[in-house]
Amino acid sequence: MTLVLFILCSGKDLFLGVGLLMIFSGCCVHACQSKRFRTSKYFSPQISFVIIVHLNLTWEDAFDYCADNHKSLLQIEDSEDQKAVEQWLNYTTGDGPFWIGLRQSRVFGFWIWRDKTVSYSNWMDGRQPEMPISDNCGVINKTDYKWRDENCWHEHPFICEEEISFMNK
Repeated sequence: MTLVLFILCSGKDLFLGVGLLMIFSGCCVHACQSKRFRTSKYFSPQISFVIIVHLNLTWEDAFDYCADNHKSLLQIEDSEDQKAVEQWLNYTTGDGPFWIGLRQSRVFGFWIWRDKTVSYSNWMDGRQPEMPISDNCGVINKTDYKWRDENCWHEHPFICEEEISFMNK
């Protein structure tokens, strides 16, 4: 059974829009709207949502879960995305850390999202973890909203990204 509730998503000084709270099979998924808009010929706009999934999975299992059920593990592409995620985490239950779509190339050592290299970052202590001492996958902390590396085999809740498209007439 799935229960879907519409909720208001807000931050300290910013109304983020209407969100969804879905409860099914003992799992709670909390989603709120992002400001990231894209347009195309047939779909306009596309609205990105953050989905906080309170299941403890390894990074790879979380990556697959988000790809199968949503769009992907969350990518934080700029400071605006970072601020929005901070507000969402501020109003969610659970302590985290939360997996995000951040991983380190085991061959080259640089950090990547699903389909691009990392240009914006918010690493703990302001320093990107480097091989060979890094743990190869990324989490965001709920307490300070900083990113840090984590062993990919640990199990954590995670944050997915979802896009909803509206058809043009």
